[in-house]
Amino acid sequence: MGYSIKLAKISIKEYEEIKKWKFKELVEHYSEDNDEGYLYIGDIVDRFYELGDLNTDMVKNETSQFFLNKQTHNKMFDYSVGILSKKGLEIIIDYYSNLVASFYKEEYESLHNVLIKNKEDSNVFKLLRSLESKKEIWKDDIKPYNLKDQDTLTDSWKYEYAIFQLVYIHKTFNFKKNLLIIYGS
Repeated sequence: MGYSIKLAKISIKEYEEIKKWKFKELVEHYSEDNDEGYLYIGDIVDRFYELGDLNTDMVKNETSQFFLNKQTHNKMFDYSVGILSKKGLEIIIDYYSNLVASFYKEEYESLHNVLIKNKEDSNVFKLLRSLESKKEIWKDDIKPYNLKDQDTLTDSWKYEYAIFQLVYIHKTFNFKKNLLIIYGS
């Protein structure tokens, strides 16, 4: 398994206590193997979702430095730990949404071209109708999710993408009591 991006949380209260700690203090407090001087970011934060292979450059301006102690920051640099803003989470959701919309558009156009060549093939026609339906759900002005309504994750019955989990996080994460952490490992 390779490097992947994860979302985690830490209470603001706990973060305020540890944000300036030296690396040794963090190891002594959090690491089970503190005699080896190693610390995994997962020992500090509570991971709750894995995004996989995501280029985090898109949220660079919505991510702030986690460790304020320079030595600790340098020691934990491999994890690319940052505090992700709510706006940053929305950027990731929009990115996923655009990927899905693009996928449906490309699939529809490819299948449409096949159908024109094979007008008598009813299976191809059924596939085209299915893709057309999915493509319509992901139009620019209509999305099958709703970031404003707190009661539902989606207006669509087609649960196909990880995007819905991100929307759930967006709706239920308590940004007033916790910090949303993004990191890789």
